[in-house]
Amino acid sequence: MACTYKNDSSAPKFDRIVIYRELSNQTQGVTSLGPYSLDQTSLFVDGYNEARPVPSITTLMPITTAPSQISAEPHFEVNLTMTSLKFTSDLADPASTKFNETQDSLTSLLNPLLKNTDLGPASSGCKVVSFRSANSAGDTAVSMACTYKNDSSAPKFDRIVIYRELSNQTQGVTSLGPYSLDQTSLFVDGYNEARPVPSITTLMPITTAPSQISAEPHFEVNLTLTSLKFTSDLADPALTKFNETQDSLTSLLNPLLKNTDLGPASSGCKVVSFRSANSAGDTAVSMACTYKNDSSAPKFDRIVIYRELSNKTEGVTSLGPYSLDQTSLFVDGYNEARPLPSTTTLMPITTAPSQISAEPNFEVNLTLTSLKFTSDLADSASTKFNETQDSLTSLLNPLLKNTDLGPASSGCKVVSFRSANSAGDTAVSMACTYKNDSSAPKFDRIVIYRELSNQTQGVTSLGPYSLDQTSLFVDGDH
Repeated sequence: MACTYKNDSSAPKFDRIVIYRELSNQTQGVTSLGPYSLDQTSLFVDGYNEARPVPSITTLMPITTAPSQISAEPHFEVNLTMTSLKFTSDLADPASTKFNETQDSLTSLLNPLLKNTDLGPASSGCKVVSFRSANSAGDTAVSMACTYKNDSSAPKFDRIVIYRELSNQTQGVTSLGPYSLDQTSLFVDGYNEARPVPSITTLMPITTAPSQISAEPHFEVNLTLTSLKFTSDLADPALTKFNETQDSLTSLLNPLLKNTDLGPASSGCKVVSFRSANSAGDTAVSMACTYKNDSSAPKFDRIVIYRELSNKTEGVTSLGPYSLDQTSLFVDGYNEARPLPSTTTLMPITTAPSQISAEPNFEVNLTLTSLKFTSDLADSASTKFNETQDSLTSLLNPLLKNTDLGPASSGCKVVSFRSANSAGDTAVSMACTYKNDSSAPKFDRIVIYRELSNQTQGVTSLGPYSLDQTSLFVDGDH
């Protein structure tokens, strides 16, 4: 459900933790809502959740001591699961010795890491909100409320930057001091890049690269280098190998960006992180790039930049001395990966979706598990491409008309079909447009994602097509 509230000087500040706990109290510990019985783990308020296998409202931290009321300092939440610490009932009791000893141990390990992130001295430390059983194996999940100073001298808090810095400092979310961690369990203020075997091709598209790098508008470029094997010294920005590799890559990429549609407006890139991309040990790199955004500069178009960079890297195969994974280029979350990509088969840059129509556009991504990919699906001139496009858009467009966009939705067009995985399922990217005038509702990708999820039975089926439940993205939201 999408809920709204008045945001004026007389209204209290919205605090999702307080609202979560008040709703939890009023639904008998998330068990009933009028005639409806509830899944006790299912309540989320703006992404915040305190799920427990056997929740009890008496074990919640009192509402009067919610993080925003503990301190006037701004706060964020860090979540982790410790696989080497099995949950016991005394961990659920903040008055118990075990709760306090474990809290002291964890915060003594985590707080120095936060001091070593972009927040630096502005970090004021963390306090455990709760311990709970994470799964049937009895691993212990922990939620911590962390605070920081928010004044003119402090850097702006960016959860993506903090997530990645904590990930680097915990060896890819595997260990924190003596504790072994579940690699998928790190969340920083709701942000997570969980993957069993990290791969840049499986990242949730990120539209908010680090805000601290520059006040200029920014976007993210992701690549995987198959000729550079990942080593632990690449994960540490303080080491020579990180900095030498960053200098090498940016000296190659920055001139290419100057030669794209951005031209002189491009201000260059900086590496955010290196990490292992796959079992072969290839190196995935995330770079934050900035550009000048003034009246004389062209409007940033990620599709145009993607295609120009693809052309300048021989179809995403090489960047100077580095060999590239052909499926690994993402520009601000946009990707046209193919099993055998060729720049000659790309849609001409002059016909990118933003130029086909003056209407605003967004992208919808899905994977069809009941349609196996064949080479003729990669050819937009083939009968199979067009028949499959017609079938999909005839199914999706009515669903979009039935979302919050309503009549403002102008429909979708397939950008590409490609092989999604080793099973040969078909991934599809669609560019969708909508009317943006005073009578139309404001586009909200989260609302549209949820409405499409509901109308596809939880992302399981679209007409005759079976869907991969994890594959729906609406303009990068997943």
